Amino acid sequence: MIDEIWRDITGYEKYLQVSSLGRVKKKAHPGCEKYVDEKILRIQKGYVFTSIESKKIFFSVIRLVADAFLPPRPTATAVVKTINENNNYAVDNICWFDKEEIKRQKQLERELAKIRKQEEKKKQEKEKELKKRTGYIIQMSPSGRHVRKYIDIDEILSVHPTWDKSELLKCLEDESGNSSMNGWKFIYEKK
Repeated sequence: MIDEIWRDITGYEKYLQVSSLGRVKKKAHPGCEKYVDEKILRIQKGYVFTSIESKKIFFSVIRLVADAFLPPRPTATAVVKTINENNNYAVDNICWFDKEEIKRQKQLERELAKIRKQEEKKKQEKEKELKKRTGYIIQMSPSGRHVRKYIDIDEILSVHPTWDKSELLKCLEDESGNSSMNGWKFIYEKK
């Protein structure tokens, strides 16, 4: 198990500390009427909210951990979680990033999402086209023996739920009948 290290938060050394595991606590104040014991603050959507000397304040937990445990921040950088786990603000999961690099990364993510959407659309169109074909789908053994006749792809997948639909579609797109899946060939037979 990793040891939790606590450090004072700059500007609030008398009141607050942040840990290497991403927790924030209010320090104990002996003799103070309102607050005596130390208290771990609750993190809400990546922020902690508290009040000090009747003044309400809030902090980004990622930023607190980075400022306390990472080397000094280079110019034109932002802090980023490197592992996208909810509520995991440990120092091992964050790093400084160049703002331009973040912009490029977000642009790349948008482009990849667009490509995935286009591929999904093509896949759906191919599936639609295959469903328009009239006839049966014949399953052939590796030796070329007729095994079973199916009405459509959905029937094949109901009989073989572990089979990959996209692989089956590739096999059916090959009208030469040379493609196979798991050793089986699938061909269309017109009604």
